[in-house]
Amino acid sequence: MPQTPYNQPVGQSYKHVSTGTVVVKASAGYLDRIVINGGSTSATLTLYDNPTAGSGTVIAVQTLSASAQAQPAIVYNLLFTTGLTVVVTGTIDATFMYK
Repeated sequence: MPQTPYNQPVGQSYKHVSTGTVVVKASAGYLDRIVINGGSTSATLTLYDNPTAGSGTVIAVQTLSASAQAQPAIVYNLLFTTGLTVVVTGTIDATFMYK
């Protein structure tokens, strides 16, 4: 595997999520964190290890409120085996950072 030079940043992919069912990554990968960009009066994020739909193996359920900005990032550091889909109930402004 090639090495990254010291002056070159090691990047991650990202996906902006606000509402509905969103496929973040359609294959196995690594979820680093979810950055909360803006609060909501009430929102629930349900993360699934599924490449195409919001069903199957649940990774996590996060219930967020207007105070979600007090915790600007939710760190996961976990592997998912088939894909990553999130179902948002309510509305939130979040960015998923993954590989």
